[in-house]
Amino acid sequence: MIKLSPFTIEDTELLIGWFDTEESLVQFSGPVFTWPLTKAQLVRHMTDTSRLIYKVIDEESSLVIGHGEIVKVPNEPPKLTCLIIGNRAFRGKGLGKELTRQLTALAFGELSADAVQLYVYDWNRNAYELYRSLGFAVNPDKALTTIVNGQTWVALNMMLKRL
Repeated sequence: MIKLSPFTIEDTELLIGWFDTEESLVQFSGPVFTWPLTKAQLVRHMTDTSRLIYKVIDEESSLVIGHGEIVKVPNEPPKLTCLIIGNRAFRGKGLGKELTRQLTALAFGELSADAVQLYVYDWNRNAYELYRSLGFAVNPDKALTTIVNGQTWVALNMMLKRL
């Protein structure tokens, strides 16, 4: 399984290495970062006190294999963002689902949230279905658009309410 641990400056180079195109970076972070991702961008990002930033560690190998964040949003539920299982050898094993579960549990527990939200690009069917399988539902009143290499990407807002 996986465990979450605070993301540190020592983790920046590994994270940067997971993105080989602008599209892969935008899929991960939306408009948060610019291509190419740099250590300076991540250092600035890490100073944002509204963000709880984690690395994902495979417990068996102790390797850092992914990344995830929770953003405290004023007057809204916290937002899960920048989720990735970056180490390709660990993809397709249900770890993205487990990452989402663990971040959701932190938002409900440590932040006492009544709901959590996230955004997913409408073309990213695997991620969309993963979030639906965990109980997230599309909020039809909220969506974002991003332009990537001249194409418009639509990000659907999805919400999960605490039971």
